[in-house]
Amino acid sequence: MNYDDKIIYLDKDQYFSTFTNNEAAEALSAAVLDIAQHIAYENETMWGAVWRIAKGTGITVLGAAEVVVGVVGIVTPEPATTVAGVAVTALGASTVGEGITMIFGSNDGEGYNILEEGFASVGSLIAAEDGEQLARQVFLVSNIIVSLGGSYKILKVPNQTFIYKGTYTGQNFAKFYDTGFTVGRFQLAYKFGSQGDTGMTLLNVTNNFNSWFLRVNYITRTTNYGTGIAMNGRIFSVNKWHRVQDPLEALKILVKLAIHANR
Repeated sequence: MNYDDKIIYLDKDQYFSTFTNNEAAEALSAAVLDIAQHIAYENETMWGAVWRIAKGTGITVLGAAEVVVGVVGIVTPEPATTVAGVAVTALGASTVGEGITMIFGSNDGEGYNILEEGFASVGSLIAAEDGEQLARQVFLVSNIIVSLGGSYKILKVPNQTFIYKGTYTGQNFAKFYDTGFTVGRFQLAYKFGSQGDTGMTLLNVTNNFNSWFLRVNYITRTTNYGTGIAMNGRIFSVNKWHRVQDPLEALKILVKLAIHANR
């Protein structure tokens, strides 16, 4: 195909191809669709570009949320969350890639999802165009099931309402505060004030006994540490926790939590 001149070259004498007539017809149909998609992207209107960028941004945010939930699954010191965490993280990362490439107009504005393209390639090898389309549909359904099911598996705390206003603090849900709200093992946006520190907990991640192991605070006043955003990580097996305000050190804490969570 020559996208610039809108030309599709046919191998009528089959010098370069061993396609059957049906396969050649499928290839021609796919080429026509590719050309039409390319022309539509070349003539994209301003509002079309706005929609594409907005859609790509939404997909990127959704993928980033999946990555966060997936990483929580990997580092959670509870059984049966690691596999779900790895799967959701992989899906989230591929979704982020799709959103970013869509924003920048790759693949004629459709973006690339690495996992979907992998599924499509396998389907194409098995059953040409029909196999590719079926594989894309299977990926879409699998993506939804694994993303939603895996996220619920990761975040669900046994014997606790999944979503409610307020937060329980202390081991075994000792005390309830009517601030912030809770989604599974995520405690979000509640104020704190203890040991000279005041501010808001943006995210508190707990185990099945409501003891936190990962926390992100926004500190407005402190006697021992700097103000601003800080991350805390606690490793139960060695009975210690770390507090950092540097992104690289925060990454190290996540790695340590993942290692200790899966021992």
